Amino acid sequence: MLAGALFGDLAYATCDLSKLATLRGWPLRLALVDIACGTTLTAAATSAVTSPGFDANLCASAQTPTLKARIIKPSIAHARKGGLLALWTQRLGG
Repeated sequence: MLAGALFGDLAYATCDLSKLATLRGWPLRLALVDIACGTTLTAAATSAVTSPGFDANLCASAQTPTLKARIIKPSIAHARKGGLLALWTQRLGG
């Protein structure tokens, strides 16, 4: 959680202090509040994701087809029937 807070603090501080340095009239109070909120939210998100009950493999179950199977293969098959890929392969001699 501490690493997440440090990351959030650095990320939000970089953004807000850059705005403070480059934009005329950017309020210091807004920058400080945004840095504090960003630090807290990033720490909370990091804590939730790294908790023992979090399972990152839920989206990669065997029942869910992969992006390649759902989108890429049908697109290539469609393109071979007369799309741009067919034109390229004809010009390349394939």
